[in-house]
Amino acid sequence: MRQRLRTTISLLAGVLLVAVALAPAPASAATPDEVSRAIGWIGALPGGPRAVVASDTGWTEAYTGFEAGGGACGGIVLGSQKDGTSSTREQRTLTYRNGDVVTQWRGSVTLSVRRTNNDLPSPEPPKKFFDVVVGGAVIRVDYASGAVFLDRKAPGVVLVHTSEFAPGPERTAFIEAGLPSVYVLKKGSFTEYLSPRTDVLSIIRRSTTQLVNACDVIGEAEWRDSTVLVYDSSGIGDPIYRP
Repeated sequence: MRQRLRTTISLLAGVLLVAVALAPAPASAATPDEVSRAIGWIGALPGGPRAVVASDTGWTEAYTGFEAGGGACGGIVLGSQKDGTSSTREQRTLTYRNGDVVTQWRGSVTLSVRRTNNDLPSPEPPKKFFDVVVGGAVIRVDYASGAVFLDRKAPGVVLVHTSEFAPGPERTAFIEAGLPSVYVLKKGSFTEYLSPRTDVLSIIRRSTTQLVNACDVIGEAEWRDSTVLVYDSSGIGDPIYRP
């Protein structure tokens, strides 16, 4: 009798082990380590205290480039991939069940950056292209609450709206900090945080020695304090702008 009981218990235990092994894995409840490290200081990890990932795009190829105008370096500043046929820059988006969204960029690409001016009545002399490497990781968190966290690692490019035609919390913060609109980030990090449901944006962390104005990089230093309207950006972390 005891032998039969032991055999029955062993069989039931085996069935339970198989059932657990075959059961569908639950959605990830862990925030990626790099995101946790980057934003842990604000005490607001995406997804909330019991984070559950509702969707994950995985890493996909990301086009990287930008276009800024409204007076950027005296005209329009363009940054396009030096090799337009390939890029090692990748993008991944995680959407959490509570509505928070995390977007990450990684990999490296070289942009050819130049100034142009489409308003001239005649073609302007050709402008030289300057190589700018974008290889730093970027993490952006758009919280369901309305808060936004944006962290860029060097090397990279920092773009921000400062034109009066694009008012918003970022414009105010950058003007108050005495920072122009287009930077090449040579070393370190640049971190911004927009509080939920407010227009108070804080520049939390910035490289003070390796943040070079793009107008200096492309030889248009006299325009370094000009305001900028960002028309398009991808792969570098979009400006924080709330209409």
